[in-house]
Amino acid sequence: MRDIFKLQDEIVRSLITTVGLELSLLERGIVIPQQTNSLEAYDYLLRGFEGVITPTPEAYARSRKMFETAIALDPRYADAYAWLGLLRLSAYIWQWDGKHALDEAEEFAQKAVSLDNYNSSAYAVLGWVAMFRHRFDESVADGEHAVTLNPNNAFAYLALSEISGGAGKPEAQVAYAKKALRLDPRHPELYFFEIGWAYIAMERYRESADAFNAAPPNNPYTHVGLIYAYMELGRDRDARTEAAQVLRLSPKFSLKIVKETFRRTGGSRGDWDDPVRRHLLDDLRKAGLK
Repeated sequence: MRDIFKLQDEIVRSLITTVGLELSLLERGIVIPQQTNSLEAYDYLLRGFEGVITPTPEAYARSRKMFETAIALDPRYADAYAWLGLLRLSAYIWQWDGKHALDEAEEFAQKAVSLDNYNSSAYAVLGWVAMFRHRFDESVADGEHAVTLNPNNAFAYLALSEISGGAGKPEAQVAYAKKALRLDPRHPELYFFEIGWAYIAMERYRESADAFNAAPPNNPYTHVGLIYAYMELGRDRDARTEAAQVLRLSPKFSLKIVKETFRRTGGSRGDWDDPVRRHLLDDLRKAGLK
C-alpha cells in the first residue's frame, strides 16, 4: 500500500507540473497538443519551448536537451522531432552551429513526417530546410502543404511567408505574414520580421525600419535588416549601433556565411549578383560587419 500511495503522489506531482507548463504556454497564446501517450515526454516537450519562444544560445542548449529527452521517452513522438528540427535549423541560420545543423534539421523533420504524415509543423520545417538548400520548388511545395494540412497553424504561414520572400515574391511574403498575425495576434514580432524583409525587397526602407523595430530583438537578422534600412535612410550611426547588436547575438557572424546561407532565387536576401543584394553587403560592411 505504501508503494501505491507513493506512486499516486508521483502521478499527482507529474500532472501538476505538466498542467502548470501548459498554462504557462497558454498565457503566451501557445497551444501544444499532447500527441503522445507519455505524459513525461509531453512534459519535456513543453519545457523545450523555452528555446523556441526566447531563442538565445543558452536557452537553445537547454531546449535541445528537453526535446532529445522527450524523444528518448517516446521514440515515436513526431512533434518532438519536428521542434528539434526547428532548433537545429535556427542554430544554422543564426551561425551558432555549422552546416551539419542543417543536415540534422532535415533529418529530424523527415523523421517527424515518417511518424505522422499530417504533421503541419514538420512540413513547415522541411520547407525552410529546402529553401536554405536552394531547392526552391520543393520549398514552396512543402510550405503550401503545411498550410493545407492545418490552415490554422500560424507557424506554417510564418514558414510560407519566409519561403515566399526567398522565391522573390515580397507581396506574398507580406500577405502570409499578415495571415499568420491574424491567427496569432499574441506574437506580432514574429511576423513583423517577415514584413520588414519584404519591405526591404520593395525598397520601402522607412516602413521596413518600422517593421524591424517591432520584430524580435534577439534575432540577429532583425538588426541586419535595420542596418540596411538605416544606411539607406542616411542614419549611419544607428546602423553601426545595430551592427554591434548583431555581433552581440551572434559573435561568429560572417558575411561570407550570409552569402552562402541566403543564396536564393530572389526576394529580400536573394542572389548576390543582384545589384540590390550587393548593395546590402556593402551597407553591412560600412556598418562594421565582416
